[in-house]
Amino acid sequence: TIKENGPASDIKIETKRLIVRDGGSIDASSFGSGAGGDITVNASESVQLLGNGHYTSLGTQSTSPHNNAGNAGTVNISTGKLILRDGGRILTSTIGSANAGTLKIDASESVEASGISVLNGNLPSGLLAETRTRTNRVFIPATGNGGDLIINTQRLLVQDGASISTAAINGSRGQAGKLDINASNSVTVTGTGIDGNGQIVRSNLLATSDGFGSAGDLRVNTNKLTVRDGAAISVASTGFGNAGNLEITSGLILLDNQGQLTANTQAGEGNINLHSLN
Repeated sequence: TIKENGPASDIKIETKRLIVRDGGSIDASSFGSGAGGDITVNASESVQLLGNGHYTSLGTQSTSPHNNAGNAGTVNISTGKLILRDGGRILTSTIGSANAGTLKIDASESVEASGISVLNGNLPSGLLAETRTRTNRVFIPATGNGGDLIINTQRLLVQDGASISTAAINGSRGQAGKLDINASNSVTVTGTGIDGNGQIVRSNLLATSDGFGSAGDLRVNTNKLTVRDGAAISVASTGFGNAGNLEITSGLILLDNQGQLTANTQAGEGNINLHSLN
C-alpha cells in the first residue's frame, strides 16, 4: 500500500514460506502527510528475497520534505531462515523531514545476504535503515533520522558484495540509527562482489554518515566473528557529524586475507572496542 496523504495501511503476513523475487516488492510507504505503514511477517520456515540481479524489496519509507510529513513504519520479520540474494533487500528509509522506522529481524536459525542488483541500480543485497537526500530532483536535504536495525539469530552470513547497514547519506542532515547484531553462534562477513559497472564492492557491516548528522553505533555480539577476503566491518563519518563506535563482543575474532575492522571520522568519535566472551 502506498499513500500520498493519508496513512499507509499496515501489512501483516502469516505463512510458512514467503518468497519475493525478480523485481517484486512489498511496500507500505507514505509520500505526504500520512505515516508509512508497519510491515509484520511471521514465516515459520523462511523468508526469501531473490533478486536474480533485479532490485527486489520489502520495506517502508517516508518521502515528503514538508514539516507535516508522516514517519515511516516499522518492519518486523520473524522466521527460521532469512535469505537475501542478488538484489534482495529489506529496508526502512526516509528521504524527507520525518523519521524512518525500526527494522527488526528475528531469525531462529540464520540470516544470509549475498550478491548485488547488477541489472538495475547496482544495489547490494541486504538490510538497510537510512536517512537519505533525494538526488534525482531539486536538492532538498533530508532532515529525518534513520531507524535502528536489530538482528537476532544464530548465524549471520554476509558475502559476495552484500551489505547490512545504517546510514545518513547523500547529504542528509538527520542522524543514522544504530546497528545491533546478536548472533549466538557466528557472524561471517566475507568476500567481494562485482557491480554492473565492473567495480569491486566489499561485503560489509556498516554504520555511516556523509552529511551533518551523526552515524550510529555498530554492535556485534557473537561466539565467533570472521571477516575475510576483502570484507569489512566499519563505522565512518566523512561529513560533519560524529562517527559511531564499533563495539564487538566475541569469543573468537578472525581477520584473514585483507578482512578489516575500520573506523574513519573527520569530526570525532569512531572508537573500536573489542571485548572477549571468555
